[in-house]
Amino acid sequence: MQLTKERFVKTDGWQYYHFVQFFAATDGLTPQEAHAIGLELAQRKFPDFEVLVVTHIDTDILYSHLIVNSVSFQNGRKLHQSAADLQAHRLANDEVYAAHHLSILPPPQKQVQQKWMDTREYRSAAKGESWKFRLMNAIDQCMRFASTREDFISLMESEGYQVRWSATRKSITYTTPQGMKCRDDRLHELKYTKEIMEREFRIREKIIYICRAKTIRVPESIPKRGIRQYVAHEAEELERQFKTGYGEDGNLPFQEYAERWLARQVRYAPGTLESYRRMLERVYPFIGSI
Repeated sequence: MQLTKERFVKTDGWQYYHFVQFFAATDGLTPQEAHAIGLELAQRKFPDFEVLVVTHIDTDILYSHLIVNSVSFQNGRKLHQSAADLQAHRLANDEVYAAHHLSILPPPQKQVQQKWMDTREYRSAAKGESWKFRLMNAIDQCMRFASTREDFISLMESEGYQVRWSATRKSITYTTPQGMKCRDDRLHELKYTKEIMEREFRIREKIIYICRAKTIRVPESIPKRGIRQYVAHEAEELERQFKTGYGEDGNLPFQEYAERWLARQVRYAPGTLESYRRMLERVYPFIGSI
């Protein structure tokens, strides 16, 4: 990639563009299939640019990084990206998913500006030496076991990281064991932002309350023999609501819909905790280890 820039004497400005392609756990893709779909999207959207596609196989959710060179190897044209371009990429990705009969994931409710990799960071990441990527991995691992924000901070501190997370600050700030500081909005993925992580812990709080109470709530009118079928139906319905972002009336935000759904159930035995847990694992990306 760097040789292409030097060949066309375009070594200044944006060096690379970074995109992340997620796959739903329910699609049952193999890492090889996920990687091939990443290559397909890269060929479709950036045929004249070099693209490095890296597919993660060390997490519960399959996802790929697409690193796009900012200079075309064909004619030296400089790549420029806007919010409209990002939307076009998402639509193209949805079309690729539809062609492979994959779940089309919902767009984020609020677009947060993400930081692009500079040359030094890209080279470090390619060699596995990036302190920022190690930080992201530590966050992922701690989120697998943290039930609350306090648990998360404690786990990060046990790994040698300091976490500054307060209600009065817009961002979460991390300090690595080597003293490097980094805000959440510089970690390239929306899931690391304070807004998304706080939303995640609010969801976990509700789930933990249910699990500790050893109850799941279903209507009293449901006969005992129909309980499992009811839970399966509600799981599918909640997943549909999550993907569309709206509740049963078409206008209610999902978060409020989910809260109302929980509130209108009645107490019932612990037999379907595992079914409920599996449903939540499909709906929420971080929930697997709760």
